[in-house]
Amino acid sequence: IRAHGVLVQPGKSREPLPSIFTSMQYIEGGHPSAQQIGKYMKARGWLEHTDQSETQDYVQKESRQIIRDAPPGTWIKQRGTAELMPVDISLEQF
Repeated sequence: IRAHGVLVQPGKSREPLPSIFTSMQYIEGGHPSAQQIGKYMKARGWLEHTDQSETQDYVQKESRQIIRDAPPGTWIKQRGTAELMPVDISLEQF
C-alpha cells in the first residue's frame, strides 16, 4: 500500500476528522458474498455489528475496534487463492 497523504477537515463538533489517502496494486478477482465475508471475519474473531448506521459492520470487543462499511463491494476475492482482501473499509477504536 502506498500512502499519499492525510487530509484533516473540521468535524461537526469542530474536532478534526482525518482521512488517509492510499493506493494499492490491482488485485485480480471478484467480490465475495456477504456470507463469505461474515464467515471470514468470524474466523478472525470479528462479529457482525448492528446499530443505526445502515452499513455492514464488524466488531472485535477485545481490541475495542469496529470495522465500518464493509459490504461485498469493498472486498476482493483474489483469483487463484480465493483469499478475501478488504480494499476500502473504515476501522474505528471505541
